[in-house]
Amino acid sequence: MGGAGGQARPQMQGDIMPGAFMSNDDCFDLFIDFIESDEWLLPIESFIDYFCLMCTTQDYEEHKPEKMKIFQEYRSIVKMNLDSFLKEILNYNNDLLSNLLAKYESHLEFEDMMYILAVEDYHIFHDFMYEASVAQNRGQSILGNTRRRNNQQPSSNNNQ
Repeated sequence: MGGAGGQARPQMQGDIMPGAFMSNDDCFDLFIDFIESDEWLLPIESFIDYFCLMCTTQDYEEHKPEKMKIFQEYRSIVKMNLDSFLKEILNYNNDLLSNLLAKYESHLEFEDMMYILAVEDYHIFHDFMYEASVAQNRGQSILGNTRRRNNQQPSSNNNQ
């Protein structure tokens, strides 16, 4: 009953893998655009603003069981957000992303990757949580200040 007659062409969105049809430059630019976007930053920065009160000192061991619970929750938020982007937008897995980032390592700064690196390193996580706590005590919020203050990162390809 599904003849070729008046039938529209099949919906292909779910079948087309954007990363497979894009250059490495375009994939890298898309990744940088993502980690600078509100979609990426707001959930993470909101989490940090809320939970940074647990990191009022630079002592990694103080209240460590509670901090580890917060760290695990942070990891889950970042992984879910990153995995969603990788699968839905680039159709990449973590290995493909690692390979892509290795190719463009000279274009990345620590601030670009800090939230991702912190997923695997409690000390990085604790350090920026502590910095957020200090900023919050001064009446400042990290929301919107992290990556956007360096918004002129070199892009490998600006053609669109």
